[in-house]
Amino acid sequence: MFKDRLRVLLPLTLIAAPVIVESGYIRCFAVNVPVMDEWALVPCLQALAQRNVRSFLALLWSQHNEHRIVFPRLPLLALSAVTGWNTVAEVYLSLLLAILLLASLWLIYTRACRGSLWSFVPLSWLVFSLGQWENILWGWQLVFYLETAAAVLGVYFLAGNSLRSLIWAILCGIVASFSLSNGLLIWPVGLLCLALARACKRYLTLWSLVGTLVVVGYFQGYTLPSHHPSPMLAFSQPLTTARFFLANVGAPLGGGEVGLSEIVGTYLIVLLLIFLYTRLRVTKRTGILIPRSDIPLVSLVLLSLLSSTLIAVTRVGFGHPDWAINSRYSTITLMGIAGMYLLFVKYSAPDESHSGSRLKRESFSPLSALLSVLVIGLAITNLHGIGMGEAQRAARTRMKYILQTFDVQPDGVLEALYSSPQTVREFATFLKEHRLSVFREPVELLLHTRPGGSVPAGEIVPDRPIVQTIRCPVQTLKNVGIFFATYARNNTSHIEITLADGGGPVARQVVSSAQIKDNSWVHVTLPKPIEGCMGRKLVLSIVSQDASPGNAVTVWMAPRYYEGELLEPEEISSDDRVVALELNVLAYEIRRSSE
Repeated sequence: MFKDRLRVLLPLTLIAAPVIVESGYIRCFAVNVPVMDEWALVPCLQALAQRNVRSFLALLWSQHNEHRIVFPRLPLLALSAVTGWNTVAEVYLSLLLAILLLASLWLIYTRACRGSLWSFVPLSWLVFSLGQWENILWGWQLVFYLETAAAVLGVYFLAGNSLRSLIWAILCGIVASFSLSNGLLIWPVGLLCLALARACKRYLTLWSLVGTLVVVGYFQGYTLPSHHPSPMLAFSQPLTTARFFLANVGAPLGGGEVGLSEIVGTYLIVLLLIFLYTRLRVTKRTGILIPRSDIPLVSLVLLSLLSSTLIAVTRVGFGHPDWAINSRYSTITLMGIAGMYLLFVKYSAPDESHSGSRLKRESFSPLSALLSVLVIGLAITNLHGIGMGEAQRAARTRMKYILQTFDVQPDGVLEALYSSPQTVREFATFLKEHRLSVFREPVELLLHTRPGGSVPAGEIVPDRPIVQTIRCPVQTLKNVGIFFATYARNNTSHIEITLADGGGPVARQVVSSAQIKDNSWVHVTLPKPIEGCMGRKLVLSIVSQDASPGNAVTVWMAPRYYEGELLEPEEISSDDRVVALELNVLAYEIRRSSE
């Protein structure tokens, strides 16, 4: 009895493990801040706030680049009403959609392959690969999960051979089409599926009619984005387009490298061709081109390859080969790998009976060949995803601070959030007025975002310390970073940094000047964080007892970007400048060490 339970629990644990891993990944690296495309949701929020139904419906239907994302906008707006537009909540919704995607693959797997739980384990690790870091950590990217899940579920229902299943497939096709432009591919692929399954004319007619209406409706009032190059450029450079296509096919296992993704993509295509060749040999004996149970598996491969073709044709003209491996596309293209895997699993067993024919085990095993690249590729790609997650957390934590302080940031800094600083100011004002997004949370950082215009304070020697007050701008103070200069020389003196409040020193650190690099940050970590620090008056002192002219360091004085008053040295205290400081950057791992 125990062994029987273990045979079930162990593979189930391995299937659930990547879901848990991705949940932890989100918890570690997701940051609540709207960036880039996500700002496109603000006009909808404004229309809802103004109760302007006509404007809201127009915005709901409007294009986003070349896509009509009607269905993704609906859950995003519903979540914003519940969470105050917390983009991390959107990320967890994407996780639920990924679980739906895996469940859809399970339905196809059990119907077509009837294999063991063990054979399904690799698919779970593929679906929850951290190589999709962009889609995992960016709430707006649930468009990719929704489109892919709807398409895969539609493929499952298409094989149902009943009117009810066909209606469900049609609904899935509509959701896929109005989630991402790639979703339109479900209609020709679905028609091919029905034709191969020898569906009745009534089903073919219904599917074709709805598909035609969807496509025609999709392109009503459609305009090609002006900043997009003509797709015809792809045909003028066929070799570049082909390489772009191969890199996109192999990207889910390519570890974030264009060259490796091209190699993996080529490997997968060759592997698929070898498999198809062996199947054609069997077809000649049985007379069955594609068995009914194979149709959903072939459809997954076909949908993915057509998507990669569409991506190559529409993106290669931008002139960025690395766009082929954008992690956002991995959610779509990994479905082709999943379809190949399911086909190989189905025909991997020796002497398997299918459609009355006996299949012999070939000396070459496509399943083993695919599993080898799958294991290695996922390992490399997951490591890449972890590295990108860390980088994204740091970058977006900085963006969050910039948005929370948008009213004092210059245009050049606001471009980190969106290409139009004026749009950021307008939308951020609306978000602040309605306490949405980052404006529902306290400021936890102070960053020096404008290094230009800083001047040195002069040498810190025994009779010339730096003393400045700080009106604490963060809710909880954990560490302080100070920007030093060494005059490009090796100094041997020492400096003592002290941070005090009304009750006395809260942190003190002695630093050797020899360890300070020119134009670098020195960080002081508080032994105990100061809770409720916002608005509290602090005093920063930087003194040296053994420095001398020519053997001393200094700090950079920046144009005022926080509330503070320089007390010493008196000769520069009248300037509208403050010591270049950053608060809590170590706690949020924006900087890992002194630079």
